[in-house]
Amino acid sequence: DERKIQKETSSNDKLRKKKIEKKIKSKSLEDALALVNHTIINKSWQMISSLERS
Repeated sequence: DERKIQKETSSNDKLRKKKIEKKIKSKSLEDALALVNHTIINKSWQMISSLERS
């Protein structure tokens, strides 16, 4: 059922968000920012490399 899948997905996203928020609170702000930057850089590289491949 489509609605059930959407519901599960959104609750998974909420759980993931909570986990990330907990990590950010337990770590220093600097660590959190480094983590965000790292993620953004990784995503950018993935996009660039996929563009180069196509």
